[in-house]
Amino acid sequence: MYYKYYSKSGQLLGLVLLYSLLTSCIKPLDVYVANLEQDPEKSYHAAYLRETYGETKRDESYYAYKGILSGEYMKRMYDEIYVELDSSTFKSLPKLIAVYKEHLGLYALMWKRAISQSVSNRLGAIKFNPALAIYMAEYSRIGVFESADKVDELLQAYFKGIDPVKMPKTYELYGVISMLRSQVREPTGSLNSFSQNINDVNYEFTKAYSMAQLEN
Repeated sequence: MYYKYYSKSGQLLGLVLLYSLLTSCIKPLDVYVANLEQDPEKSYHAAYLRETYGETKRDESYYAYKGILSGEYMKRMYDEIYVELDSSTFKSLPKLIAVYKEHLGLYALMWKRAISQSVSNRLGAIKFNPALAIYMAEYSRIGVFESADKVDELLQAYFKGIDPVKMPKTYELYGVISMLRSQVREPTGSLNSFSQNINDVNYEFTKAYSMAQLEN
């Protein structure tokens, strides 16, 4: 009786130890690569991710993986809003602000993660600036900023055609929009001030847009 119990317990303990050993051998990078390989739209990133981040010692591969996922998403958002702006620029401006806010919100989430990991996982963590650099590199590689630049070029052409005397409130909108656009390219401040700045600019846009509607 005792032998049977001991034998079963030993087998159970052995299975637990084996499972722990196997799972400890699985690197996060392997999981990220496998996830990409299973997605037909993102599978072409898999080999790049392994080749570029396979030898890194900290959690660089995590930020690269997240940069790939969010980069693909944001490129699609910019491409879609470009089409809408090209069709009806003024009416599509609130949607553009929503796209900028979503882009900056992804930065904020990554920022929070970098801060929390630097406290709980000091050996494996990297700080915000290196994490942001990885995000930016992936966004550039995927074409996010190229798509965002096309949107900005369209906006510049639109606002150049606005008479600041006849439509002053509409003309002022570009300055407000540019505040968010600059943060997309180069986030500044602390996490708290960065998030507050997004909210403040969003408020300013909402207020200015309601006045500009009277001119359009």
